[in-house]
Amino acid sequence: MKKRIRLISSILFVLFCAGVFYILSVQSEYIEAERTCRKIQTDFTEDEADDSDEFYIDWKALKALNPDVAAWIDIPGTKISYPVLQGKDNNEYLRCDIYHNASRAGSIFIEHNNTKPFENYNTVIYGHNLESRGIMFSNLKKFSKTDYAKAHPVVYIYLPDETCLEYKVFSFHKVNADNTKIYCTDVSDTASFLQAVNKNNRLNPELDENRIQSVITLSTCTNADQNERFVLHAVSVQSE
Repeated sequence: MKKRIRLISSILFVLFCAGVFYILSVQSEYIEAERTCRKIQTDFTEDEADDSDEFYIDWKALKALNPDVAAWIDIPGTKISYPVLQGKDNNEYLRCDIYHNASRAGSIFIEHNNTKPFENYNTVIYGHNLESRGIMFSNLKKFSKTDYAKAHPVVYIYLPDETCLEYKVFSFHKVNADNTKIYCTDVSDTASFLQAVNKNNRLNPELDENRIQSVITLSTCTNADQNERFVLHAVSVQSE
C-alpha cells in the first residue's frame, strides 16, 4: 500500500514538474516574441505619433528583410503596430516571425486568398491573441467595449508605396472560425456581407453603409473555444 502511494506521489510530482516546465517554456517564448516585436518597431519605424503623416516606416529595409511584407497596421493608442505579411498559404506565418524563425506568436498576416489586399472589398488579417503579453492582436478584445472603440476609432494601413489608408472602426463580434461569409475575400453581394458583419455587432457605428468602399477584417482567437474568434471590422468610407 505504501509503495503504491509513493509510486502515485512520484508520478504526480513528475507530471507537476513537466507542467511547470512547459508553462515556463511557453512564457519564455512569448517574452522572446515580445522582444522581437519591439526590435522590429525600433529598427524599421520612428516613434509612433497620433498624426499618421508623421509615422515613418523604412520600407526599403523592411522589404529587403522579407519581401512578403505587404503593409504595416497601426491603431493609435493601442499596442497594435506591426508589419503585415502575406505568405503562400495561411500556415506560413502562423508560427513564424518576420525573420523566418519559429515563433509561437507568429506574425500578423493577410488571408492568402486575398488576391489584391486592400483592393478587394474585404481584406482579412489574422493575428494571435497572446493575452499574457498583450502583443499581436491581443488588444482586439478590448473593442468589445463601446467606450474603448470610440477612444480608438481609426485603423491605419501603410503600404510600401507610402500610401496611408484610413479605416473607421465599424463592428466587433464573435464568430466561428469557419464562418464563410465573414471570411469571404471575394465579396459579390456587399449588402449581404454587411448584414452578416452587423448581425451581432456590439458597437453602434454612426455611419451610412452606402458610403463604405471596402472593409478590413481583423481576426484573433478568443482563447475560450478553439472554433471561436474575436473579429473587428473597420471600413474605408467615401468623403462626404
